[in-house]
Amino acid sequence: ASLTNRAGDYKGWTYNFAGKLDSLFTQAIVQGTLNTGPVRHDIVAGVGLQRSRDRYSNEFYYENDFDGNLYQNQPFQISRTPDFSYAPATTDTQRYAFISDTVHLGEHWQVVAGLRYNDFRAHDSGNPSAPDYETSKASPTLALIYKPDARTSFYASYVQALEPGTRVSPPYANAGQLLGATISKQYEIGAKHESGRVGYAAALFRVQLANQMDRKIGEERYFTQDGLNIYQGAEVSTAWQVDRALKVGLSAVYLDATLDRVSIDSAALEGKTPANAPKWQAALSAQYRVPALDRLKLHGNVQYFGAAWATPQNRLEVPG
Repeated sequence: ASLTNRAGDYKGWTYNFAGKLDSLFTQAIVQGTLNTGPVRHDIVAGVGLQRSRDRYSNEFYYENDFDGNLYQNQPFQISRTPDFSYAPATTDTQRYAFISDTVHLGEHWQVVAGLRYNDFRAHDSGNPSAPDYETSKASPTLALIYKPDARTSFYASYVQALEPGTRVSPPYANAGQLLGATISKQYEIGAKHESGRVGYAAALFRVQLANQMDRKIGEERYFTQDGLNIYQGAEVSTAWQVDRALKVGLSAVYLDATLDRVSIDSAALEGKTPANAPKWQAALSAQYRVPALDRLKLHGNVQYFGAAWATPQNRLEVPG
């Protein structure tokens, strides 16, 4: 149901469809160490395959079957018989290979250099007029680590990745459409320390991801991709081993999120805050090892999420 005014009037829609989603994931990894003179290399390499095969019903029913008001009973009952027979499948396949080398330059410096190659392909066997979609990308990972001692690390990193295209599912009006693959980027600098019973970490970060959102055109709702979500902020955490039995942890995140580089059609969203991105998050955790039963641990978590916008239009704020 879609509200039409503050008095509680709504337009009611009924939809029926069926879906069957099959996924395959397999990966092989090899890792080892080799020395080139005084320099040690820790190498990890692998190949993998991910495949999803989705089938939806031949009929997708979506109609304005009933209207009403929130403060009145709604007598509508479904009387039609839906068709749940399956249409031909859509298949998305991702093949990838990666290699990473952690180079130890003496006792204090390390360099991590990695490369990942992704090949993404999509095929819609139910729509012969739809061309197969294919894209590939080699994306790097780079990091520099300084360890003044064995328990402390300062680091800076850059990660780039190919994000496969998203296949739109019902009940959106553009169900079956494939949104194009995108490139995500992440920058981070931080510090970590572990000293016996106390550990802490702190980081500054910036992440760029494609923005995906609902868009209503007429009476129908579409799932679209437009612009960038830019998340930047700071994260701190600490953990304290109080005694042999009790360990407590505390973490907090400050997030400054912005919508950027949107199209002309979405110009009103430029500079808005993405949906579901609170400025503040915090978590308190505890782990207790039961003394009488050494293998039994009890865990507890309390998490706080600050107020966040429900949509990228920033019209409705959900309280913390």
